[in-house]
Amino acid sequence: MGLANRTTARACFRQLSKSQALRIVLFLGAASILGGCDQAPTPAPPPTDTWYRTVDNPAHKFYPLPPFLFSPVKTELVNEAAATMGDGPLLQLSTSEAIRYADDRLRTVPQLRPYLIHGLYRSKRTFTVAIADRALWVDSADSPEDTSPVHRQPLVLYIDEVPPDVYVTIGAWAMGLSDQDLEVNDPDP
Repeated sequence: MGLANRTTARACFRQLSKSQALRIVLFLGAASILGGCDQAPTPAPPPTDTWYRTVDNPAHKFYPLPPFLFSPVKTELVNEAAATMGDGPLLQLSTSEAIRYADDRLRTVPQLRPYLIHGLYRSKRTFTVAIADRALWVDSADSPEDTSPVHRQPLVLYIDEVPPDVYVTIGAWAMGLSDQDLEVNDPDP
């Protein structure tokens, strides 16, 4: 602010009464405080990737699967796994293929079969996998406001039967869709 502008501003304040000056100062202070408040965060636009599929049936009641039943495919094998899957949301694997693709935390269970499933993420390669009566939901732990590029990330999942509906989203679980569009039930309340 130049010297002339500061002098003009001081001259204007001298001509105001104390109550008028106080009102202006309070108004400017409130405006700066309110102006600094952010609006509600805006979610990133939905991905255009063919693997993306939002949950479209609000009747589904989802239950999160334990983390030892699924794992992201090893980074060095992502492209191979994605090419093997194509656009089909699930692909059954042999146990040896599942062990090759996944990390050590997966536990093989005799009654369950290994599958490759679609997954998408922006910044965080961490996922929630949930199951409903006839649906599977894979969601990344990304913030819904994250606008980073979308990456494909197949996951290895052990499951007993293939559900007909597979949903793949980014940050939807964190957005609290359970309060808006569907019921997500946590078995450990």
